[in-house]
Amino acid sequence: MSVFATIKWDTADIESLREDWDEDKVARAAAYAEKSMCDRSVEEGWEILAVLLSMFEDELKESEA
Repeated sequence: MSVFATIKWDTADIESLREDWDEDKVARAAAYAEKSMCDRSVEEGWEILAVLLSMFEDELKESEA
């Protein structure tokens, strides 16, 4: 098994959406969002992966024709 995709978020991402928040509020928001972000990313990731695999199969069919 080999990993082929990794997603990383950091506090700079929160700061880009909430420029007026101080460092403490950003850190607390990151802690709050961490588990939900992981769970939702996995859930959405399965759907995205299924769509991408279908697109890949379509491309294979076209290239083999």
